[in-house]
Amino acid sequence: MYGVRVATAFICSIFAVAFSGSAAKLKDLQVRETCLWTEAFVDLRDFISVGLDLLAKETDKFFQILLTGRDALLCNLRVGSAVVKPAQPNNNVHKQMVK
Repeated sequence: MYGVRVATAFICSIFAVAFSGSAAKLKDLQVRETCLWTEAFVDLRDFISVGLDLLAKETDKFFQILLTGRDALLCNLRVGSAVVKPAQPNNNVHKQMVK
């Protein structure tokens, strides 16, 4: 039963870290040395911790690229709208028809 509680707490902390975006919030669960699976659990915890660090870095890079593209698009839209002048109403056509 102890192993189920440790695994549940660990999995919940992984989800909490994934949704928070910070790998620093991963709980460092201490497991009793008397358990036969302690070494395997510590190895898994360390492996996932490093994986979350890499995931956070790559996610930051992705959103930086996304925001850079958004900024470039908005800049192009602003420049494009400044170049095109709105059409002026042509009053000469009406005057020509009246004559």
